Amino acid sequence: YCIGWLEAPQRVVNKLINSGYLWSNGGFNHTMFEIMASLISLGLLQENIQETRAFLKEGCDAFCDTLEKELPCASIKRPKGGYFLWILLPKQIDGRDVVEVCKDEHKVTFQPGIRMSPERKFVNYIRVSFSHYNSKDMVCGAHAIAKVVNSLLSLSKV
Repeated sequence: YCIGWLEAPQRVVNKLINSGYLWSNGGFNHTMFEIMASLISLGLLQENIQETRAFLKEGCDAFCDTLEKELPCASIKRPKGGYFLWILLPKQIDGRDVVEVCKDEHKVTFQPGIRMSPERKFVNYIRVSFSHYNSKDMVCGAHAIAKVVNSLLSLSKV
């Protein structure tokens, strides 16, 4: 894991940067791990963790609900954790095409499944992150994906 950054008021950042502790203790990553361990052991992150989980679940559920309605030919396995959704598309659809059209026409980005496979498998999969977007944005993304896949399906039948 990498948590080697700090968001804080400039006076706090300056104090930490100028301390011998930071530089003699292994740098930012190690120091931030120690700070996080203290916050967790003191119970100071519990509320944030609960809020984050609720936010992630809301966005994930909104996306899945929308895509299941608008693209019933796709298969989505709702995750029990993590930040990504894997979506199985119909066999004739290449995830790279969906990514390209969504990016160009809808300004929606995600990854083709093949890019996540060292064996270059998962051609008809896409992987969507729901970690940075609210439920409204996730619904917009699902609409775009459904529209593009349905369009590509209709072209493949011609």
